[in-house]
Parts: sequence; C-alpha cells; structure tokens
Amino acid sequence: MRRIFLSIVVLLNFVGVKAQPDDFEITLEEAVLNGLSGIHSFAVAQNQSEWLWVGGRVNGLHGYLPPSSFPAYTQNEILTVVNLNTAQIWTSAIDLLPDSVAEHISSSNMEFYQEGDYLYFIGGYGWSAAANDFITFPKLTAIHVSGLIDAIKNGTNIAPFFRQITYPELAITGGQLGKLNETYYLIWGHTFTGRYNHINGPTFTQNYSYQIRKFEIEDDGNSLNITGYSAVTDSAHFRRRDYNISPMIFPDGTEGFTAFTGVFQPDKNLPYLNSVDIYASGYTVNNTFQQKLNQYHTARLPVWDSTSNAMHTVFFGGIGQYVPDSLNPNLWVEDTLVPFVKTVSRITRVSNASYETSLPIQMPGFIGANAEFIPIESTSLFTHSKIFRLDAIDTARTLVGFIVGGIVSPRENIFQGNESESSAYNKIIKVYIRKKGQLSDVSYFSKPDNFKAWPNPSKGKINLSFSLSAPAEISLYITNNEGRTVETLLSAAHKSGNIQLAWNTRPYPDGIYFCNLQINGIVQTFRLSVK
Repeated sequence: MRRIFLSIVVLLNFVGVKAQPDDFEITLEEAVLNGLSGIHSFAVAQNQSEWLWVGGRVNGLHGYLPPSSFPAYTQNEILTVVNLNTAQIWTSAIDLLPDSVAEHISSSNMEFYQEGDYLYFIGGYGWSAAANDFITFPKLTAIHVSGLIDAIKNGTNIAPFFRQITYPELAITGGQLGKLNETYYLIWGHTFTGRYNHINGPTFTQNYSYQIRKFEIEDDGNSLNITGYSAVTDSAHFRRRDYNISPMIFPDGTEGFTAFTGVFQPDKNLPYLNSVDIYASGYTVNNTFQQKLNQYHTARLPVWDSTSNAMHTVFFGGIGQYVPDSLNPNLWVEDTLVPFVKTVSRITRVSNASYETSLPIQMPGFIGANAEFIPIESTSLFTHSKIFRLDAIDTARTLVGFIVGGIVSPRENIFQGNESESSAYNKIIKVYIRKKGQLSDVSYFSKPDNFKAWPNPSKGKINLSFSLSAPAEISLYITNNEGRTVETLLSAAHKSGNIQLAWNTRPYPDGIYFCNLQINGIVQTFRLSVK
C-alpha cells in the first residue's frame, strides 16, 4: 500500500447516499474462537465445514522502509485448519516441505482459486533463500484440500498433498484469479522484486502486468500443466492491483466478473474509481459509474436477485477514498489520505445502470483490508460461481458466510510511521441476509425519463433535461475525472415533471466530467465532455 503523507490538508467533498434499500438487509455478528491467530493477505479453501488457511502475513500494515517493510519473520509459515462449528483449530508447520514449496506457500497477496478439492495457489510476494531477496514467485502450487486437512488434523506427513510447477507468466502479486468455463483469468497485478521502499529508493523493481492472462490448468491429480496461455493487454486501464473482483451475472444473463477500482493511479496516490467488466468474449471499461467507497481489496459478497434481474456486490470495510459523514451518514466525505474504513457498502446493477449505497451498518472496527469472505457450502443458496441467490431464501434471517482475516487498525490513518499499531485480525464475522421485499424500479430507483445532455462535448454550455413521472427529491452535481465535485446545479429539491438545467463549462479545463443525478437518494451517473 503506497501512500504520500499529507499532514496539513484533507480535502472534503460531500455527495449524497441512500439508506439501506428495501429488498434485503445485511447484519453482522463478531465471533471469537480461542487460540485463533490473526492473518491477512492469505489464501483460503474449504471442505464442508472446515477451512484451510495458507500463506499471508501475521503482522498488521507493512512498514515503509527496509528492512522493516516486509520482514520475513512475519510471513505466515503455519498451515491452519478451522472448524467454527466445533470451535477447533489444528495447525502444521511447513518446514519439512521442499524449500520451493514452503517459500511459495508462505508468500502474501497471491492469487488463488478453489476448483473442487484442489486449491490453485499462484504468484505471491515473499522471501526466497535462493534469490537472497524478496521476489514474486513464478509458481503454480496445487494443494489437495481434503487430504491436507486430514493430514494436519492427524499430525501426519503433509508433503504428498502439494505439487508445483514453474511458469514465468504466473509471477504476479496483488492480482486476482477467476474462472469462466474451463479458462482461468489472472487479472492485473504486478511483479515486485526487492524490499519495499515508499520513497522509491533503489531497493526494489516493480512492473505492472497491464494484462488479463488467460490459460487452462491441466491436472489429473498427478501431473500439472499450463496450456492455452494468452494475454490481453491494455496499458490505459489495466495498471492496477489490490482491487476487488466479484463474479457477475450481467443483465443479459452472461456470466463473468467485474473488477472494481484498484490502486494506484499513475500520476497520484489515489485509487481508480471506475470498474471493468470481464467476460469470455472480452471486456468493457465502465466509465459511466464511479465507485466512491471500499476501493481496496476486502471481503465481498455477490448477491443475485433473479426476480428483478439485479446484481448486487456487498463490500465489507477495508480502505476507501470516501466515507459516510459521522454526523450525517447521508453524506459521503472524501479523504485524500485514503484511510481505513468501517464502511459496508453495496453496488447494484440493474439493466445497464449501476448504483452505490452506503449501508446503515459498520464493521466492528477499522477492519477488512486484505480479508476474505468464506461462503457457507450450500448448493441451494449459491450458484456454481459462488454468487448468493436471493430467491433461495424466504424472509428469515439467513447465515450466508464469514469474513475472516484482514488488517485491523486503531484508527483511520496510521500510514507511514504508525503502522506498528495495526495487527492481523483474529476474529470471525458472521454475515447474515434477511430478505425484506422485492426490488421495484419505480419505488426504489425512480429512473428519469428521457435524460438528455447537449451539446456534448461542449466548451461553453451543456444543457441537461429529464422528466420525472412522480414527485421525488432530487439533486444534481458535476464531478471531475478524479471524483471531486466541481459544481452543484440542483440541491435536494422536491420536483416532478420536466426539469431543465444548464452547466457553464467555460471555467473548467478540457476533459471528462460526470453528471451525477441523485433521485430519492440513488445516484445515477452520465458522462460529459468539455473540449
């Protein structure tokens, strides 16, 4: 996590949000399991009610200068099995494994994916004795989950449950690994070698992949191989890491992923605010919607409502550029230090529009950065791609999964100098959903009719017009490409019928701007161009 410390000025920018919608609500319960060690930036797999944790780190936020930035002794060199139902924990050291395997599976910020009874563990950043340095591992390690869990529980030899190959294109950390049909997608991330140094001293090299790397894993339980490798490069939009990816059912029924935001923009220490939709036939950069909350990698829950064909993604804590205002949660406040947050938010996609909501609950602390979500194992509640099916429950409160691990901070901003105050989270948060009703386009979103912006682009005046078939509270504000509000044209007025406004663009530099139309608390975004 790269930061520039700003000690004098924090820019504040207020935008509107909506309270928890009426279709479903999220509740959280924190559980303590005695003897559980903290962990973050790790890989997780599950076998029925038992979880396997591999790799990651056992300290809190990394330091900013060598040699304390990523000390090798804080790498997680313990394999952990957890059964929350029976309140049992089993562990095993990895020191009897071959060095190439032990070093790889004690790395952090790796990419991983569980396919059936195998956990595929790719890349990651950690110490290599052979290189005498920190490296990004060019490795794929296949872990037999149920066999390893049994070996750890019984105290027997764990070595037979690991197989490994070297493949240079897999040397990625801070990316994400997903699967569509038989193809794996290694999305974005970077290759990092050496010791982290926030002042960009000559202690490391860093190269972003700028790519979505696609391949198949051939695995018959004995031999392991990568086949069909290809890559899609986009240097303008794929320079990202430490982001959130979530499986997605798009409005036309196509399945894929949405990669949300990520860090850092090439010319500033701020996260991206746009997202990228990824599917088998290609990808689309979504510049008409900007995510203001929860930009850093954290636990997230995908929820699909088949009745309304709405796709929701819920984000739990972590780090974000905007936070709900402490005095008025219906306002979001920008903090350019990009702090740790307690925010729980969700993004909803209906048709081709996306909406962001700050939920009226919080994490039980500044928790969530580099945490993971473990869904309960239920074929009736989740699709094959681990998307929760809202139609599979009634109105009862239903346990859907668990938030595990992550960094816990004592306050919002501890970057550069106070990172030793943070730690790895050693509790478990239970996540519940209660369905409240059906989504209604009319009552919930109150979409405008015939929205128009003309001339667009314009260096002078852009006319804006739309109509509402029913009275609604509306506001309209313009933001720049960095997400900052540059002008408010209409503030919290109660209106219906035809509405016409004009934005004088002459005071503003050429570039892309966004018209944010908030109706009954829901923000819809339209792209404008000044030139």
